[in-house]
Amino acid sequence: MSTNINIRIDSSLKKEAEKLFDNLGVTMSSAITMFLKRAVKEEAIPFRIEKNVYSNETINALLEYKNMKNKKKYKRYESFKELLSEIKNA
Repeated sequence: MSTNINIRIDSSLKKEAEKLFDNLGVTMSSAITMFLKRAVKEEAIPFRIEKNVYSNETINALLEYKNMKNKKKYKRYESFKELLSEIKNA
């Protein structure tokens, strides 16, 4: 026996998902059914959900900071006040 589920999603997301599933040879309905079956079987959402997902720009900035922190050629300040003082005296 089947039943209907009505959900609201962004129209562009729906189009992208339909294109993906079509390329994979499944319908939207089949893909959602696969997701639900897997969730029930695992008794969990069948993929990892993370709170902190960083953009490439943020990841690159963090890597740059880590790189700069480990090199002695960059001046370090103990406080923002110390930095401002140096700027004023320059």
